[in-house]
Amino acid sequence: MKPSKTLMIALTTFIIGTSGIALASDPISPDCASLDGAAGQDGAKGTADCPNGGDGGNGKIGQNGGKGGDGGNGTNGGDGGDGGNGAPGADGKDG
Repeated sequence: MKPSKTLMIALTTFIIGTSGIALASDPISPDCASLDGAAGQDGAKGTADCPNGGDGGNGKIGQNGGKGGDGGNGTNGGDGGDGGNGAPGADGKDG
């Protein structure tokens, strides 16, 4: 039995349409977390893909947290990242 032309057109349209939806709903997002600073380090400056600067890392013991990264350049610069939290001072060791 030969399938009808209308059925084949409908099936082809459905396949093309659903593949287009799948492509549109799965964008490749940049890894902006890589701009965040390590412990006690400053966040990195924003980039074109990640206009907001990275977050500063949390402070190590007895050290202040890093400052947030600068916002990216552009028509509207991105926001600077959040500064990390300073850690409490180290406890003195017994003699």
